[in-house]
Amino acid sequence: GCALVLRRQPDGSFQGSTSGTGCESTLHGARYATSEATIWRSPRSRHLRLRQATR
Repeated sequence: GCALVLRRQPDGSFQGSTSGTGCESTLHGARYATSEATIWRSPRSRHLRLRQATR
C-alpha cells in the first residue's frame, strides 16, 4: 500500500495525500496513482466521516 500523510486542520479535521509518484499503479494504463482524503467528525453524531479521491 501507499502512505497517506494526514495533517490536523484548524477546524479539527484531518487532510492529507500521498506524496509524489511513489504509489505505482497499472490501472487503466497509469504509471502511478495519487490519493487525497479528508476525515472529519459529523456535527450530528460521534462518527468520523471520510471523503476520498484517487487520481
